[in-house]
Amino acid sequence: MFPSTKKQPETGVIAHIKRLCPEILLTTTTLCYFMLSCFIFEKNLLIFYPVTTTLVFVSFHSVIEFIVFRYMWSWCKPAEPGFNFKFKSKTKMHQWVKGFMMFATCWLTSHIICVLFGAPLLSMVMETTSWASLVAVLITIPGLCMFGVDVEKWYQVIVCGEYKSQDERFIYIQTLGVVLGSWASAIVIPLDWDRPWQTWPIPCVVGCITGYLCAVMVSCVLTVKEMKTAKIQ
Repeated sequence: MFPSTKKQPETGVIAHIKRLCPEILLTTTTLCYFMLSCFIFEKNLLIFYPVTTTLVFVSFHSVIEFIVFRYMWSWCKPAEPGFNFKFKSKTKMHQWVKGFMMFATCWLTSHIICVLFGAPLLSMVMETTSWASLVAVLITIPGLCMFGVDVEKWYQVIVCGEYKSQDERFIYIQTLGVVLGSWASAIVIPLDWDRPWQTWPIPCVVGCITGYLCAVMVSCVLTVKEMKTAKIQ
């Protein structure tokens, strides 16, 4: 009899690294963007040019997120019943239009909430816009890649916190990290320390990204724990 040509599953360290590749890439690219700029330009660009630095990061990271969640995630993570990366819509044009509308809704909601919590309404609009864009990108791109334009799924996972899979849990934890990080960091803005990094929107940008990274780290820990529970050796 001929030997079986069926591909054997990865085991041990290889399996762990493969499962954690998406989180590792997201963390590395985020940290490199801000840390390398300090070494290259010998100053913290976020403090001197907060709007430009944030918007450039939004553009850069949106591409990274799309690649990770649209293509890399399904290769690294085990397939789950009923899960796919396709938009649930009739036509491709309808997919993109509805996806853009969901992104715009998230951005507008973030902008309005920020104003209601004390951000200037008519002044520093670009500062508020840059932060709202950051929140929208970190929340909607992973959601669109995983849930498509299924509004019911978005509401179930992000608003209600009802997740039934590892992928849904990741989206929920990531959204929670972005929101809590932004909210908690705003506490330093009204303090009378007169520090340059207290200027809006720097604290909330830092808090948003810190919460995002913490959420990714939590996802890594839970993934490793599940792999050990499943006895992946």
